[in-house]
Amino acid sequence: MSMPFYSKLREIEIENSGICNAACPQCVREIYPGDHSWFEEKYLAVDFFDRIPDSVYKDLELIRFAGTIGDPCAAPNFLEVIKYVREKASFKIHISTNGGMKNPDWWTRLGKILGPNDTIQFAIDGLEDTNDIYRVNVNWRKVVENAQAFIKAGGYADWQYIVFQHNEHQIEQARELAKQLGFKNFIVKPSHRFFLDELFGVNRYGKNNTLIQPPTSSHVHKVVLQPKPLNLDSWFQKSEHTCIECYAQKDRAAYIDYLGHLWPCCYLGAGLWVRHGRKFPDGWDDLWERSGGQHIDLHKQDWDIVVAGDFFNGIADSWAKDYTNGRLATCAGTCSSFDGRYNDPAEFDTLDVTSYE
Repeated sequence: MSMPFYSKLREIEIENSGICNAACPQCVREIYPGDHSWFEEKYLAVDFFDRIPDSVYKDLELIRFAGTIGDPCAAPNFLEVIKYVREKASFKIHISTNGGMKNPDWWTRLGKILGPNDTIQFAIDGLEDTNDIYRVNVNWRKVVENAQAFIKAGGYADWQYIVFQHNEHQIEQARELAKQLGFKNFIVKPSHRFFLDELFGVNRYGKNNTLIQPPTSSHVHKVVLQPKPLNLDSWFQKSEHTCIECYAQKDRAAYIDYLGHLWPCCYLGAGLWVRHGRKFPDGWDDLWERSGGQHIDLHKQDWDIVVAGDFFNGIADSWAKDYTNGRLATCAGTCSSFDGRYNDPAEFDTLDVTSYE
């Protein structure tokens, strides 16, 4: 067996659900706006979590429940999942959600299941008149009602606020409201996704056909401000030989999608969907056909075999190659020294956070 990609893990991000109540324009589920027929809206069963070995659970510091295609709280069995994994070890649980599904009783129950070190981050991108411009189909009053029920039940809640041109004027109002409602932190987050939209030449539209645009204030993601290649051909040329340092390998993090695939990171997992209907001149198609798919599906493969297998090792081997010989655009676009990269995992260390504790 080959050397594993890493040994002890510190963090796992789990996309337990491919279901979502929202239709956010820049989400990968809206690549074809309103058409969800190209993927399955499934969710991970409770017993799937036994596919993660106890030896992995005992070393974990954190499990994140988030999503690329879906919202974790939209899964019908999510309370049972949280109860089950909560008993595995003493790691922290972090949940990201738009908060617009279920009812206050459900959120009260979730608040009582989670411990004092666990957190829910509610993604609320504005006030009542602006939140659903981007969080399409999400009722702001329902989100606030659910969040209050969770907080009153003893839950630790953060308010995450992605800044757009249509909501940047409400940041300070929302910051004050977060304090009044009992949120522990108010987190102002810029979006990097405008870079990809510009690179692909795509505009995204929210409620009432509102064009989704980056803010004019200081809350613009740094990758949006950096010099950009004129087109995809230029991007591939400029990123061909840049140094790649994998944040997932360095931070000992892994990602599991709602189909049960085990990945080094969510960026590669999301790339599976972003590439739908598109072909790029890199090594992805060959790697996925040769060693992806069922070879990294934890329903069918043991954890240790996947981590030490051809898929993970193929990713690591690709970092020293050019695109013709197997380099992956997702790795170059996320974890390289390239000034034109379209993502930056370090963004989470530089967010504008107001704490009310």
